[in-house]
Amino acid sequence: MAYEYQNDKKQTYFIHERRSTSGKLSFTCNQHKDGGLDAVPEGYEIYEHPNGQVFCRKIQKQIITDDEVQIAKDVIKKHCDIPHVKVDVKRAVISIWTSRSVIGSIYANFSSSLRFTLEDKKQRTFYAERYCYLGGIDDWIVLYEIGNGSLKEVMEKTVVHLGKESMYELM
Repeated sequence: MAYEYQNDKKQTYFIHERRSTSGKLSFTCNQHKDGGLDAVPEGYEIYEHPNGQVFCRKIQKQIITDDEVQIAKDVIKKHCDIPHVKVDVKRAVISIWTSRSVIGSIYANFSSSLRFTLEDKKQRTFYAERYCYLGGIDDWIVLYEIGNGSLKEVMEKTVVHLGKESMYELM
């Protein structure tokens, strides 16, 4: 029986293997059950993008700890008024994805508005960045006025601004 993965949008995905023209093996996820693999290949994991797209990727080295991910979720739950928020971790970055959808998270389109980057692996200090939507910039800007510190400290100073005009005043 083919391995199934259901994303947050309630869509079912199956893992398929394919070979490139050079003969290299890769794995993809799609919604076609026929020819699906029975299990996640060894050394691979299922990754779901905050907008629901599903990938089969090589297992990533974990730099952000599970405790830090839980801290991020706890701070958001306590300090954020936006109903639909997701936490995404890639390498040394924790990204906060938000949606203003009133319909529900199944139909929501998420965008990344804040991220927290691990600056010092030994002391576990982070700095915050927000996305700047100005036409000439369209990139991440470091929030120098927030400074760096523990994940909880930095997040508590920034997450309260999510979904508010004050977010765009942070520099």
